[in-house]
Amino acid sequence: MVFAFGKSTGPDAETGAFHLKPGSIGFGVLLGAISALPPLSIDLNLPALPQLARALAVAPQSAAATLSAFLFGFAVAQLIYGPASDRYGRRPLLLIGLVLYVAGGLACAFASSLPTLLVWRALQGAGAGAGMVLSRAIVRDSFPDPASARVQFAYVNAVSQVAPVIAPPLGALMLMAGLSWRAIFLCLAGAGAVLICVIWMSLRESLTLDPNASGQRRGVAHDYLRFVRSRVSIANTLLTGCTFGGLFTFVSGSSLVFVNTLHLSALNYAGIFALISACIIAGSWATATLSRGRSAEGLLKAHLVTACLGSVAILIVQYLSGTGGMIVPLTLGFSIVAYCAGATLPISIQQALQSLPEIAGTGAALLGCVQMLGGSLAAALVGPLFHSLGPVGIPWEMLAFCVGAVILNGRARAVQA
Repeated sequence: MVFAFGKSTGPDAETGAFHLKPGSIGFGVLLGAISALPPLSIDLNLPALPQLARALAVAPQSAAATLSAFLFGFAVAQLIYGPASDRYGRRPLLLIGLVLYVAGGLACAFASSLPTLLVWRALQGAGAGAGMVLSRAIVRDSFPDPASARVQFAYVNAVSQVAPVIAPPLGALMLMAGLSWRAIFLCLAGAGAVLICVIWMSLRESLTLDPNASGQRRGVAHDYLRFVRSRVSIANTLLTGCTFGGLFTFVSGSSLVFVNTLHLSALNYAGIFALISACIIAGSWATATLSRGRSAEGLLKAHLVTACLGSVAILIVQYLSGTGGMIVPLTLGFSIVAYCAGATLPISIQQALQSLPEIAGTGAALLGCVQMLGGSLAAALVGPLFHSLGPVGIPWEMLAFCVGAVILNGRARAVQA
């Protein structure tokens, strides 16, 4: 992969307009930053929820509803951005989404009641929904070659995963510095404004629009149905959902294991969480490094099987210890699963979008929706499984998602054969 900054070719070059070349460091960082908006918007605000609850005179669990409002707006909006971008282009929809994100963030900062905050938080989530969907569609547009697309998806995923690692401690530091929860929303709005400026100045439209195609299209429902009927695309989409479900099981349940069961301090738990999250980034970088000259199918299968083995290792440690596990072996087991998730997601995403480039936006929207459903299902199951099985419920759930991903991968390979 060659990384370079450069000016555009064609008409824009005559004016000296600066554009980021697909495949450049700047291009990957920009798309990764756009994709990072959802996790940044959630995780940066987490340490401020108690303060927010006190300021608005509501219960802590009511303040947590702001996360649900954000996710609701995020989930619904991405189903609109994808098909619309197939018709009108990626760049204008991305800018519209970021304008909504900035407006929602500013309104959140000045909200005077929880109901008002929930409305604006949903708007902020709707704006952030453009990031994940359209960054993936842009990569598919810009890299027709499957190996190059996998590399770029891996880099974008690696950059975006920095947000979950740094956002919680950064939010805590902002509060320790005397800033309020309102300042956090202002900072998020500022980040969105910066992205608008960078995209306006340096990101070209990636989709070649056919002026005659609008009259030939058969509607959004037809495009979604077409994507679902593609057995390769839907198998890899479900595989992505399962992989993300296994990863989100760790995100949702790790505190129950490390804090509630093993009684780690909040600081020690934060360190372990950051270490395991960094393994996701390492997995994405590994895929970027190994994708050229290696079989995607081989890489995917190897990492999915390894994730299953990592889940089994966690189970063995927990059953042998009888106390929920030992810190170092558990950290190692969770790190293996996280690394494998980071390595497999770029491959499954690329393969889901590869066969239908003309509706890449629609496919990316459905892919994002299924990914969120996988995470939501994982989060919903963590509590009941922990209550009924104890700490071993967490790795059992991870193993179920990992085995599901292995089965779906086999199905996708059988269809391709």
